[in-house]
This record gives sequence, C-alpha cells and structure tokens, in this order.
Amino acid sequence: RAATSSPPLSRSAARDPQHAIHSVEAGASLQRVLSAASVGDVILLSNGTYTGSGDSVLDVAKDVTIRARSVGGAVLDGEGLRRVVRVRSGTVVLEGLVLAG
Repeated sequence: RAATSSPPLSRSAARDPQHAIHSVEAGASLQRVLSAASVGDVILLSNGTYTGSGDSVLDVAKDVTIRARSVGGAVLDGEGLRRVVRVRSGTVVLEGLVLAG
C-alpha cells in the first residue's frame, strides 16, 4: 500500500507488510486517522491529550490497535461531554492509554 505524508499523520510499514502503523501527534483528528486506517492497522499516539466532537472521542467499527507511544502518555479525554471509545464492531486493542471522562 502507498504511504501518505500529510502532517500530522505519518504512515510507515509495519512488520506485516499488509498493515501499516499510523503515527499521530496530539492535536490531530484521531477519528480522521482511524477512518483512514485499514483493518489490522496500528495507530500509534504520541504523548498528549486527544479529545473529540460529537458523541465519542473515538467511534470504532473495524479491527485496529490503538497504542500509546509511552505507557500512560496518551490520554483520550471525553471532557465530561462524550463517551471516550465506542466500539461498533471489530476487535479493538487499546494499549497504554489513559481513558478520562
């Protein structure tokens, strides 16, 4: 698959050439990155706080892994206004993230 280079999203080959790792910087639209990811991809979050709009910070409907670059360094924050993660379908793996109200 072709690589994309539009900041703040970067994409590099994962160990499995059929899947990719999407590196995300705080302040980027995490939902946009998730929507662009393919089934089985990994979304790697840099340290920082990630918020969203609408009903959820993240609305997931595919097999994907969302991983903090540093354990406890990436915070998904619903700001007391929305659910943090909604899984509609698929297998979702969350690693090293802090989930806050």
